[in-house]
Amino acid sequence: MNGLYPKQPTSMFRAIISMFVVCLAYIGLVYTTLPFRFTFLAIAGAMALYLNYGFYGIRSAFGPLQKVATKIIVIGLMWNIIQTGLVAYLVQFVFHFSVAVNGKTTIFVDNSPLQFMYHLLQIICSLLGEECLILVPSILGIYFLKKQGVCEKWSMILITLVGVFLFGMAHYSTYEGNLIQILFVTGLGRLPFNWIAFKANSIWASIIAHVFYDLPLLLVALLVAPV
Repeated sequence: MNGLYPKQPTSMFRAIISMFVVCLAYIGLVYTTLPFRFTFLAIAGAMALYLNYGFYGIRSAFGPLQKVATKIIVIGLMWNIIQTGLVAYLVQFVFHFSVAVNGKTTIFVDNSPLQFMYHLLQIICSLLGEECLILVPSILGIYFLKKQGVCEKWSMILITLVGVFLFGMAHYSTYEGNLIQILFVTGLGRLPFNWIAFKANSIWASIIAHVFYDLPLLLVALLVAPV
């Protein structure tokens, strides 16, 4: 993935079109009831990479994981769990802001085996899509910042901070417009995921981390749900 940062996109027109495709996929996910809309962002991410870099872009962004990736994923997961728990505690019990419940926490409740498998596929594809929503534009953003003379390290930092805001706002409807939770709890949770992807040099690493972070929360909600 990191090999794409210095690589010039095919054209400015294609770069703009690719970002339009990603935005259109997000709108389709959030504001329509189309079947299998949870796949839109993942498909749009692959299309955006292809438009800008060809199949090389897809292979590079979704490169195979190296042995060190497991360690990176574990560290990032621990970072996210500790950070999110601490921030959520401060928001709710120190600063006394209200928090909204994620409406998807009951997605597995009262499922038949077939429904469970469908919802599991839905969650995994949605998380893959969330990673594409943030990281594919990030690759382009890092390239254009480097072209303006910003060093790669600072380009990653600046792009990640933008990603924090976008990641939080992408959950606007999920958390009923609660901006404190959206920006400070959910948004800041983007930091470890970006670090994992950049450090492991593959979007697969942050996808795996995201799945392992979200799925246990949903399964715990299933276990504690009233019968």
